[in-house]
Amino acid sequence: MRKALYAGSFDPVTLGHADIIKIAAQDFDEVYVALMRNPQKPLARAEERYDWLKKTVSWLGLKNVIVRSYLDSGRLAADIARGLDVSVLIRGVKGVNNMEEELQLAFNNSILFPEAHTIWVPVSEQHYHVSSTAVRTILQCMKEPGENELLRTRLMSYLPLCIIDDVINSRDIYL
Repeated sequence: MRKALYAGSFDPVTLGHADIIKIAAQDFDEVYVALMRNPQKPLARAEERYDWLKKTVSWLGLKNVIVRSYLDSGRLAADIARGLDVSVLIRGVKGVNNMEEELQLAFNNSILFPEAHTIWVPVSEQHYHVSSTAVRTILQCMKEPGENELLRTRLMSYLPLCIIDDVINSRDIYL
């Protein structure tokens, strides 16, 4: 059985993340999506991010994708992959600047878990502009309740439809 791990902070999960999950699900028998902590990013509450990921996977209709939270484990992706008997780590990439950081991460993972290798999946051109950082910036700039309809319209290019209202209702965590 071919298994892969796609780890990230998913804060929030975007259409770019959804693309990567969908591609991985087509190529592997089982895909674990690991919700991780990134100390360099402001984070939504763990239960919200986990819920958003579960809703997104359900919305995509992917039966071979398993979402797990490792926020409180303090473990690295390489250790999680080893524990799940996964030999492939999936990473999404957007352009040359992003690739440098991803290469460093892959090299570190190969030192920590030499049996695994990293596969980079380029984000689709329609979602090249999408990032969790951009979503958080939009949420921070549009904080008035009267702007919800405009905000919803803007976020349709960034977020899975199934979580837009949840993210809007939780935007105070990003302010």
